Amino acid sequence: MLSAGYGWALLNEGNFEASETKFRDAERFLQQPPPSDMLVFDEHEFKHLAVNITSARAYKAQALGDMNATIHHTRQALELLPEEDSLGRAIPNSLLGLALWTTGKLEAAFEALSAGLSGFESAGKVMAALSGVFGLADIRVAQGRLAEAKRVYERALVLATKDSQPVRGTGLLYLGLSELYFEQGELETANHYLSLSETQRKHEIHKVFAYRWCLLMAKRNEYQHDFQTAATFLDEAAAHQQELHVPVMHSVAAIQARLWIKAGALDKARDWRNAQGISAQDDVCYVKEFDHLTLVRLLIAEQQFEPANALLTRLLVAAKTEKRLRSVIEILVLQALILDAQHNDNAALTLFKQALTLAEPEGFVQLITAEGKGIQQLLVATETQGVLPEYVAKLRAFNALSPSAHPDASNTSAQMLDALIDPLTERELEVLQLIAQGFSNHAIAKKLFRALSTIKGHNRVIFAKLQVQNRTEAVARARELGLL
Repeated sequence: MLSAGYGWALLNEGNFEASETKFRDAERFLQQPPPSDMLVFDEHEFKHLAVNITSARAYKAQALGDMNATIHHTRQALELLPEEDSLGRAIPNSLLGLALWTTGKLEAAFEALSAGLSGFESAGKVMAALSGVFGLADIRVAQGRLAEAKRVYERALVLATKDSQPVRGTGLLYLGLSELYFEQGELETANHYLSLSETQRKHEIHKVFAYRWCLLMAKRNEYQHDFQTAATFLDEAAAHQQELHVPVMHSVAAIQARLWIKAGALDKARDWRNAQGISAQDDVCYVKEFDHLTLVRLLIAEQQFEPANALLTRLLVAAKTEKRLRSVIEILVLQALILDAQHNDNAALTLFKQALTLAEPEGFVQLITAEGKGIQQLLVATETQGVLPEYVAKLRAFNALSPSAHPDASNTSAQMLDALIDPLTERELEVLQLIAQGFSNHAIAKKLFRALSTIKGHNRVIFAKLQVQNRTEAVARARELGLL
């Protein structure tokens, strides 16, 4: 028992070779006849020792990226356990779910991982029950089911906060909700959950938290067109990724390559492509999909439209077959951008409207608007035709908040500033910056140590000076003037 426990401790540190030695020690004991005077302190744990060791080997195989071995070991462990032993089956079910996730079998992965986490929960092992919740949510996001992803986190939060002191892992749940609301363009709510995650950050020992927090910070800074800060957060995320022993569908290296493409640093993106050894002729599979969609963006930037579209066509077939709605939407948007760049306006608009029709029910925003200035003209054309007017208006407003939607603003900001007869004060600019970051009036008042009524007064003055009616228009106008 001690040898197996020691093996798991070494395994969690990534010391795979030493951990295997301890598991073999435990196995050698099991293969010998038990001493006649042997006392067993914990019958349940001793009974499951063989399963424990098999599960450990599945965990190691998963950490090493050998999904076939992971699936083999987990199913072997499950065969040793009766169906009613939910706690004993918790670890192998969880590992099986993570392995199936990487193969693209998303619904089967969700069911296995859910069974594993439910087993931990029924046994009162709350931290273990929370450890894989982000996986459940990510699977639902890949399936294009954002509302269900939210419910996964919200249900877990009830479990995590039922006592007066939230358990470790709660911060990751808040962070996950912040990611989802940011995806939907709900900046105020996203900031609310981000603040809650910050309050729990010092209690977090989960390596996944540090990794995902850096990714979210990078995404938010990229949205603000601050590529340098975004790159710094991605460097930090890359260091954390090396410590993870869970599936990573979106490698930091590929995210960095997307950032370089958006910033126009194509040579760096080409270095990434060469290092990965990927091409438009590769076989497509789920675990490589994110890399291939990154490659497509590079090919579009290089105006290599034919190979980009050929790869997208194959990716679309796979995504539709495996019912990965989020990927379908992303692929349709990229295909529309290619057609638009080739001046095939009608075909581009047809595909873009298909993408919006799929994206609107779940409220995808970032997925659409993150593609930059090319999206704006497609949105304008769609709005002209009266397609999904409320949704398109939200997309246009959110896209207008991003500096990437105004690449030429710096060339005209001096002339446009002349139109601002009454300049903003330093305090008004500070409030405007916080508005642009999505903070509510209440959050701004707290941050600046001012009364809520004072902040509302600043808002009225800012709106009047910028000649706008609301926060969204104020930020868009400030972008045009080069104030942000």
